Amino acid sequence: MPPYFPELFRLLSAHVFTAQLLCHSATSPGEAEQELKARLAHHTHFITNYGHRLCEEGVNLYVPFIIQLLSQKSGDYCVQSLWSVFSPLSQILGKDFTYHHLSPYITPLYTRDDVSSFRKVKLYHRTFIQQLVTQFGLQNFLEDYSSALVLSLYSLPSSGEDGTVTGYSSPSVNPPAISAIDLATILRESILWLAGRVGPLLTAKYLTSRILQSMKECYEGEGWSEEQTGATDELVSLLVTGDLLLLPAVTCLQEISFLYGEQFILLQYIPSVIRVVESCDTAALLPSSAASLLSVCTMLLYLIPCLTDGALLDLMEMRLITEILLPLIAIISNPRQCFPSSRSPTEGSLSRRLLALRVLDLIILISQRIGYDQTRRFLNRPLQAFFRSFEIVHSESESWSQSSQVSEKLSSREASRDFLEVKQSVTNANEFYIGTQLSIASPAQIEIHKSTVSPDVLKELEHVFTIELAHKAYIQCCRLVGGIYIKELTNDDLIRRLCAQYEEECLHRLRGLKQTEACVPQLDYSQSDISAGNQIKTTNWFIPVPLQTPPPKLSSSPFEIVSGNKLTYNHSAHEQKTTPPISIDTDSKYPAISSEKLKRPDMELLTTRHLKGDWIAYWEHELGHSRDKAALFDFKQIGLQTFTGHVGLVKSLSVLDNENSLVSGGKDRTVRLWSLRNTGSGSARCTPQFTYSEHKKPVFFATFMDSVKQMVSCDGSIHVWDTMTGALLSQYECTKPAVGFSAVQTVQSFLSDHLIAAATPDSAIRFIDIRQDQFAHEFRVPSFSSGSIAGLVLGSTWIAMAHTTGSICVLDFRTGFILASWMCRSMESDLTQMTGYNHSQFITCSMDGHMALWNHNSSTPTCQTKLTSEQQVSSIQVYNKAVITASQANRVSTYQPYVYEGNFRGTLGDKLRPEVFKGTLTSMCLLPLNRQLVLGSDSGTIHLVA
Repeated sequence: MPPYFPELFRLLSAHVFTAQLLCHSATSPGEAEQELKARLAHHTHFITNYGHRLCEEGVNLYVPFIIQLLSQKSGDYCVQSLWSVFSPLSQILGKDFTYHHLSPYITPLYTRDDVSSFRKVKLYHRTFIQQLVTQFGLQNFLEDYSSALVLSLYSLPSSGEDGTVTGYSSPSVNPPAISAIDLATILRESILWLAGRVGPLLTAKYLTSRILQSMKECYEGEGWSEEQTGATDELVSLLVTGDLLLLPAVTCLQEISFLYGEQFILLQYIPSVIRVVESCDTAALLPSSAASLLSVCTMLLYLIPCLTDGALLDLMEMRLITEILLPLIAIISNPRQCFPSSRSPTEGSLSRRLLALRVLDLIILISQRIGYDQTRRFLNRPLQAFFRSFEIVHSESESWSQSSQVSEKLSSREASRDFLEVKQSVTNANEFYIGTQLSIASPAQIEIHKSTVSPDVLKELEHVFTIELAHKAYIQCCRLVGGIYIKELTNDDLIRRLCAQYEEECLHRLRGLKQTEACVPQLDYSQSDISAGNQIKTTNWFIPVPLQTPPPKLSSSPFEIVSGNKLTYNHSAHEQKTTPPISIDTDSKYPAISSEKLKRPDMELLTTRHLKGDWIAYWEHELGHSRDKAALFDFKQIGLQTFTGHVGLVKSLSVLDNENSLVSGGKDRTVRLWSLRNTGSGSARCTPQFTYSEHKKPVFFATFMDSVKQMVSCDGSIHVWDTMTGALLSQYECTKPAVGFSAVQTVQSFLSDHLIAAATPDSAIRFIDIRQDQFAHEFRVPSFSSGSIAGLVLGSTWIAMAHTTGSICVLDFRTGFILASWMCRSMESDLTQMTGYNHSQFITCSMDGHMALWNHNSSTPTCQTKLTSEQQVSSIQVYNKAVITASQANRVSTYQPYVYEGNFRGTLGDKLRPEVFKGTLTSMCLLPLNRQLVLGSDSGTIHLVA
């Protein structure tokens, strides 16, 4: 009986009692929690003291009780149990076992409603997220947990009046109060920390893309219909509940763009907006479509201030105007269909109205950001289309024309060339004036009759295109564009009448008077004075004149400018007595956006990791790959970074599981640690973060062991050292120190990931237990001829070793029994390379270019091929099912094994270009998630290439 069994029996007996106590209705929450804490302490003590002794039978007994802890009725108890036992237990069980057995019970905790805010902090905090990344592996974590983190951004609880989180009940006696703002901050910081760790490509694939895809959920249900009267925002004129839910996600998008540069906005965020707009512009609107449109419009309001001036102007003409603003205006003014309504008849009009306000907010933001001249250059067409939408409701004609968006897209370049006008002077025929006034080039028009419009659609449009919206849009456009240029509107008279009607209603409300008789508004705009700040001073909007009396003709303007948009009416200049108007203060009613909101300076503060040059080419290329194409390795020879520090040949390269750190060993007897974080434009030269110099011979093996968090390197003797301090922890010598170990591999199997397998010159395999700091056991291997062991490959339960003379032996590393052994007759020279292909197969290469794929229990190769002299392999890597080889002729080739044909298919790879790689290729390792290669040279230089 194993020595830990009595303690395990006592633990499990107490566990059953605790489970019954927690389910008992008479147990108070305080008593239950105290009992749970005592049992968790017992579990932690057992794992710490006996976990490393667990055999497979003990694990099969113990793990079901851990699963029971993670699937309790109370979400708080589950989180508390997870926080206590996950880290020590996962280090014992290993990555694969922990992921497959515990992950299905951890993922649902992120979406459970019965988890209190205090417990959710533990799930969201980057300390626990780092544990998940380490123990599950980066790829497993990104596939399963990135979506849970992103969705948590939209499901944060609402805040009460005191700022604490409401909507949860915790079984804790007095849980600490966590505000919704603090909870959102913690989650956002964890996502940003993760984005900085995984790099720009994985951030775009797994984080920002999922944020963009799920934003619409903020406005589904009650998210868009509940107005937030107490909240204000300079960028958004009317806040709803969905805006508050969207804000944490938009903040994440902003911060990620500040980290990696505005290319994230230009090449990922904006194209996603265009895809949403195009999908809604070409198909019938669904409830999710309206939510998507509203989410992308709101997102744009927060992203445009993040762009630099040059990027914004480059984005304006073809993309922002033609592909976003004009289609959006066509959607909100479309008389052919109602907006979707799933709950009430007024829902469609409310969503259309809110979207119309967002479009107007976008136009105003862009106009104020790019300035007076550029507004008149770029925003003429959107303004024309927006104001033309009012004709549908307020025009007295039975038909009206609507712009064809297809025609506008086709004529966008022509319209952009028409903005500059050259005019001949009236007094001097030899004098010409070059102005910036836009020429109003009307696109193709579609004639629409009112009789063909559905009454429901017309009622919806009346609710959206109100006189208040006309006044809001016209006043602000006069201020930003100028009254002279606003008069170029095709329906300027109609819009001015609507503005006058709105001000009349406002004046009556202010005076408390009843409307007695219909009046015709008379507006007279004097010449505009453009003040500093590009604000236009215009006339007062409404002068009431009775219908019966025609307006007198005046020789001069009866208006006098006072300040801003306020003007007074001069009674002496008018023959008829009228009531003095009460001018509405438009400056306070429609305040300008502050400079801090118009442009965020963060984009230009820290640019170290901004995507530039070849990094942009690589990132854009990989981002455009579909899942099917991503399964194939596409080597484009894009140089990303260069690492300098080794003196002489680089013999070993290894990448950590998180793919942000690199370990190299060289002929100069050093092991160096490098950061793989993106920097520069592709030609940056990086120095090592740490150098280990305790070896006496060239280092041919170096890797990091996740299970013990220590570095292992070998130059014939094995060194185990701490990565933080560089201190040598253990050193293991071969039975023949003069010769040393010839091959080393770490064991990744269940309950054995703390072992190292090392081959000795006398054909023995010695297993070293890093946790116990001792030799565990040794297996003797028969050989058909003399020769040293050239390579080791470890499977799930087997280990294969190959001698340089061509003999291969496979044995069970748990028992030492020989499973198979054979001699490679097809090889005419020494075997040089050996690597694993999957859990049951491995690949060998010989000096004469013979490459073969073997099953671990068969002496007949599954596939084999003979490579040319330029293809002779110096290093092998496996990506999915493809075999990537590197040759000393500086060629990187890719092969696919075809089992039915018994051979490999592939072509000779292109020779590495001198600007990408210099020297002779000696070693290679693969970053599978980022689809990059790290290449070592005989000169000591290391190159990161995609």
